[in-house]
Amino acid sequence: MDKMINLRIHHFYDILRSFGQNKKIKPHPHLHSFHKVAELVRHNPNLKIKITISCDSICENCIHYKNGTCDDLITHRKDFSSKEALNNYIDKRIMKKCLLKKGDILTVRQLCEKAELYLDNIEFIYSGNDLGHTKKRKNNVIDGLKYYNKIMVKNKKKEKLNKGEIIIYKTSQKEIELRVRLEKETIWLDAHQMAQVFNIDRTVIVKHIGNIYKSKELRKKSTCVKIAQVAADGKIRQMNLYNLDMVISVGYRINSQRATQFRIWATRILKQHILQGYTINEKRLLEARNKFNQLREIINFLQQKSKAKLLHGQEKEILNLLANYSKTLTLLEQYDKSKLETVRGKKSKFILEYDKCLEIIVKIKKELVDKKEAGELFGSEVSHKLESVAKNLYQTFDSKELYKTIEEKAANLLYLIIKDHPFVDGNKRIGSFLFVYFLDKNNYLYRETGEKKINDNALTALALLIAQSEPREKDQMIALITQLLK
Repeated sequence: MDKMINLRIHHFYDILRSFGQNKKIKPHPHLHSFHKVAELVRHNPNLKIKITISCDSICENCIHYKNGTCDDLITHRKDFSSKEALNNYIDKRIMKKCLLKKGDILTVRQLCEKAELYLDNIEFIYSGNDLGHTKKRKNNVIDGLKYYNKIMVKNKKKEKLNKGEIIIYKTSQKEIELRVRLEKETIWLDAHQMAQVFNIDRTVIVKHIGNIYKSKELRKKSTCVKIAQVAADGKIRQMNLYNLDMVISVGYRINSQRATQFRIWATRILKQHILQGYTINEKRLLEARNKFNQLREIINFLQQKSKAKLLHGQEKEILNLLANYSKTLTLLEQYDKSKLETVRGKKSKFILEYDKCLEIIVKIKKELVDKKEAGELFGSEVSHKLESVAKNLYQTFDSKELYKTIEEKAANLLYLIIKDHPFVDGNKRIGSFLFVYFLDKNNYLYRETGEKKINDNALTALALLIAQSEPREKDQMIALITQLLK
């Protein structure tokens, strides 16, 4: 969906909160558009939202929306003159804690990933409000996230079907030509397409389908799916698609020559598809075996490093790293159960700039020096080494990037800053912070559940592991970090 809306950040979390309350969102007496925007958010995880700190898409048509501001009075906070002043105050606090700024454009899915930061700081954000009310708000938002995660899972399944392979069906005499959907190892047609294939009125097709379900010859759940399609009038409507089992059943009832032709064509196409799939799975099994061997190397590596003096006290975190990494073992089991999917890295859109890194390091140094946690040598660069690290992330060979994915770039960023010592002091802390900054700017710091892919304790253990590792062990360290980010 290409549409974009303007939204105040507190309104977004109010929407999640309303989902968690499990109540129908009705039009409000103030005539604002909260219910309409909530429905947009509910059904479109990829909806783009532009962060604003003024009246937004919800405020449209509201009786309190006048001259670009809200004139609604406030009743529960005497320390603010108006609701607008309180909302501005809350928005700025949320943006500060969620690392957002006015004008940022994120999808609903990406804002959900920011929810952990919102929830961790909710008492600060709403300081001055009743604590019981704030706790209730927090629980509602958590429930809203659980509800929305279920919606995103369902939408992913629909998106997968919507993006299914399209193949062209033509009769030998070229009387008809159809764009047929191939997904889940079967053919999918709607009633209009079946009518074209069988050269019969659509109403007859619909009647046959109804009778097939009524006689329980086929089950609707396993032979029919709904997808969103753009109709001739430009509106999005739900449309039923039926798989090959249904098409054949309808074809037998009509018993036309065209039905036989289509059945033969579909059988041939599916056979080709399954054979291709077998070849791909053979390749995936080989990849799984390679990962299994890599896993054994990582286990040996972590066991060896856990005995080092520098890592004393980090045994638990190393064990957790091993547990997370060992999920790779399920690849072989997934192959046996025909569930194996190739995990591909995500390409990075954000460019880490050297000058920006220097600005960030200056800010970190000031905060740490003020806390007496760093000295004057912290962050002092050695011979532009950091610049070399930043450029190294985007180096190319034969016009192709050597590090193609976010995972590879992030892992090499952390490793190179710690191992190449571009600073006189503070390499592990600076490397860890820039690692988090890079992931966050790529909207890759959090999982869909809202938890960090690598939490603070795990990151500390990783930094120490890198510092303790030998140069020949670089590939193992990079493999460990990239796998933890997937």
